[in-house]
Amino acid sequence: MALTALQAFAERQGQRLSELESIDLGRIDPRSGSARAVLEQFIANADAGSLLAMCTCAACFRTGWGTEPNGSAAMAWARKAAERGYPPGQFELALCYENAVGTARDVEAAVRLLEQALGGGYAAAALHLAMLYHLGRVVPADPDKATRYVLTAVDLGDAYAAFELASWYEDGDGVARDTMQALRWYEHAARGGSVFACTRLADAYSKGELDLPQDQKRAREFARMAEQAELP
Repeated sequence: MALTALQAFAERQGQRLSELESIDLGRIDPRSGSARAVLEQFIANADAGSLLAMCTCAACFRTGWGTEPNGSAAMAWARKAAERGYPPGQFELALCYENAVGTARDVEAAVRLLEQALGGGYAAAALHLAMLYHLGRVVPADPDKATRYVLTAVDLGDAYAAFELASWYEDGDGVARDTMQALRWYEHAARGGSVFACTRLADAYSKGELDLPQDQKRAREFARMAEQAELP
């Protein structure tokens, strides 16, 4: 479980992250003793009032990172952060309602909380709304809303959102197929550090896809960028 979106939001709000808050949880085995030790530190910080730590605890208990899944604990920590008006807390609480984690499933409440989190500038909320309306599994599919929300996520600095939009244009998935737009958004995502976008462009230049000429030099450049990029 990576905390990239939460960390990026905190930094964008001018928060200087502590050593603990800067940890990439995605690099730690979620079932290891190290994970449990890190979670205990976050719990201590959350008890001390850290909103970022509250959201991290909510995500850990929701997904079972460093502990067994615990819906009640996930819901409690998410609610504490959300009640303080913290957008990532509203996002975590929305996920609890959407997936019936520690509470009854309530899609309307989930969407309302996601909108609140987006109103606070949380890119992950915009991307999540985009995917909900794109996939149409939780709410009715709405390509126009999906595109609007994914562009909002891009504007808020989410590189993965740009990658998603590029893949939609490449496949004609919810939008008209347009390789020029696909290339535009893959390049935007790659510049933002998306490993998936870098990998796709390396492959496209290597094989001459996306209406590109084969260019092994460019392929190697994007392959090197992929090695330095972060997930997602």
